[in-house]
Amino acid sequence: APFSAHSFRLVFSDNGVPATTQTNAFSFTTLNYYNIVLPTPVYLQTYEGLAEGTLPAGWSETNYTDKPDTIAGVLKDVDVLYQSTNQKIDNKDVRKAIFDFADAGKGIVIVHAGMWYNWPDWTEYNRVLAGGGAKGHDRFGEFEVNLDVTDHPVMKGVPANFKITDELYYAKFEDNGTPVQVLATAKNLTNGKTFPSVWFVKHPKARIVCIALGHDGKAHDLPAYKAMLRNAVAWAAGK
Repeated sequence: APFSAHSFRLVFSDNGVPATTQTNAFSFTTLNYYNIVLPTPVYLQTYEGLAEGTLPAGWSETNYTDKPDTIAGVLKDVDVLYQSTNQKIDNKDVRKAIFDFADAGKGIVIVHAGMWYNWPDWTEYNRVLAGGGAKGHDRFGEFEVNLDVTDHPVMKGVPANFKITDELYYAKFEDNGTPVQVLATAKNLTNGKTFPSVWFVKHPKARIVCIALGHDGKAHDLPAYKAMLRNAVAWAAGK
């Protein structure tokens, strides 16, 4: 209780012969305090009834790496590859593993720097997996995104148009690239030029979404972008 008095003793001895014993006594008085009753948790997961190594319904496991040359061995256990790196991918086994992943009917979400023409000696990456890509962009700043298709699952809960502070990529599609369906375009607010910003690739087996947005936190923290990204991963996973 508040302002209540308490005392306790510590009794200890050494291992001497005979043993020496000492007692320390302490007394204290509590100050005033409040009992706070916490509300029922919004969500409580006890993991009861779950088999070892499994996740609760609706949960997913995410693995991140900034070393793309290490992913070949883990792709077999992955449902969706989120690819946003522009680092070198020189390892032939990794390149093959990514294409095997697509040919196995898995999901791929290619975001921002991942759709750049990063690898001159691996042109099939952009041509086959993205249908094209970007080689330039506007200076970092605000522009407008307009949805071309509002009823696609990737656009669920995304406003029909919104402004974002980002890099406006000059995305273009290759004449001999895998066909695509544009879902949203980006518009420069000064000169009115527009470029594809979000699309899905009509790959014969894989479910692939490309999102040109996403340079930094100004985009990542935007609710419209968050919704689009969540939807893209879910759609690529076939959910």
